[in-house]
This record gives sequence, structure tokens and C-alpha cells, in this order.
Amino acid sequence: MTSGQEPASSNEAIAQARSHPEGATSYAAPDISGLLAGAGRTEEAVTVLEQHASASSHDLTGLTLHPDAADLLMSSSAMPHAVSSSTSGPRVGMAVFIGCAEADKPLV
Repeated sequence: MTSGQEPASSNEAIAQARSHPEGATSYAAPDISGLLAGAGRTEEAVTVLEQHASASSHDLTGLTLHPDAADLLMSSSAMPHAVSSSTSGPRVGMAVFIGCAEADKPLV
């Protein structure tokens, strides 16, 4: 492949991005993670972002989660988030408010 050509596949695009001089930096992590997630390689996408957690914590929230029965997922209501429809049967969801009056007081 010559410079300037489009990658032939997702795998080639991922390899090309990773081999870039900045491919292992927090600057490239969101883009590489996006390519991996788009190719169905979500666990690898999370790993890439976790390596640069301080710079990419917001990007980590953009990945789709697939919880198992009895898993607990917590999110900040101050951060935008979405829940997609269930395609594999019924889903039960519960919500609770956890408040913190002061740092040295118990949660309410």
C-alpha cells in the first residue's frame, strides 16, 4: 500500500494507525479504540483506552457494555449516557439515587 491510499480493511486500518509514530500515545488512543470497536473488537478497544486512562476516561464511557445477569452498572447522571433497546429478550432495570452530603459523611 502506498502513502495516501485508503486501507483495504478494518484490520489494515488498525495496523496502519498503530504503526504511526504517535500510534501508542494518548493522542491516538481514541481513534484506534474507535476502529477496534467498529470492527467488533470491543475488549481490545477498552484495553487501548485503559492504557491512557487519565486522558481517555470520557472515551471509555462511549463503548457499549454487555452486562450479564445480576451485573451492576453505575453511571454518573451528570455524564451523558444512553441505554439501547434489548434485542435478546426482556430486560429489568432499576435506578437509585446515591447522594453525598460531605466527603466525610456517609452516602445517603
